[in-house]
Amino acid sequence: MGRVFLLEKEEPAFTCRTCNAQIALSAHLLDNFYNFFEFHQVYNVMVGEDVVPYGNDLYYGYEVSCVNCCAVIGWRRIQDEQGTLYFRFEHGRIAPPPSPPQNPPDVQP
Repeated sequence: MGRVFLLEKEEPAFTCRTCNAQIALSAHLLDNFYNFFEFHQVYNVMVGEDVVPYGNDLYYGYEVSCVNCCAVIGWRRIQDEQGTLYFRFEHGRIAPPPSPPQNPPDVQP
C-alpha cells in the first residue's frame, strides 16, 4: 500500500464523519437533496471499480470511500447523456463545514 497523504485546504470543507478528513469544498456543492449532498469535484477519496446499485436499487454507480479511514461515504453516478459526472454523499456519512459565528447585533444603551 503506501503512505496516505491527505490534502488540506484552508476554505470551508465537508469532512468524513468517521475520521474528519476533508472531502469537498463548499464551493463545489451542486445540490443539497432531501437525503444527499451532490458535488462535481471531490478530493481525498477512492472510487471503486465495480458498478453497484444504490438508492433502493433505483440508481447504479461506483462506491466512493474515504482515503484515510476507508469508510464508504457515497457514490459516483455513471456518466449521463450530457457527459456530467457527479458524486453523491448521504447526509450522515459526511459532515458539513461549521457555520461561521454569528455576530450579535450592536446593543445601544
